[in-house]
Amino acid sequence: MAPIPGYDAKAIFFSDGRAEFFDEPARHREKDHGSNVRKMAFMLYEETDRHLSDEVCRYTHPFKVPLNLVDRVIAATRKLVMNDEGELVSDIPKQDEARIDAELNAIFWEQVNPLLTTPLKRLDDHGRATPKN
Repeated sequence: MAPIPGYDAKAIFFSDGRAEFFDEPARHREKDHGSNVRKMAFMLYEETDRHLSDEVCRYTHPFKVPLNLVDRVIAATRKLVMNDEGELVSDIPKQDEARIDAELNAIFWEQVNPLLTTPLKRLDDHGRATPKN
């Protein structure tokens, strides 16, 4: 789920249609202040570390996904096959991936982006901010 190219956040999907968007770029920008040491410490945190757990909560935004889309995401991920070296052997058909991405991105702009500490601006095909955000 990449609403704009290069935005490296994570989304977790649950089979009941719940989902969570973790805005790692905002957390890193606002809390780590660019410190890669602190970023690495965050990646290794344990849930008992209250301070870092609070950060996870602050930058995690829940949203809903229609169940039929969840089913298609699950079916698509089952098509991914890796060999023992971790190389991709079988991939999701490009048109399936494009359809799923388009639907997830529409959900992102409607449900998630307004919740971000610094909402993203939509980009056109040339990487410029569009008037509709």
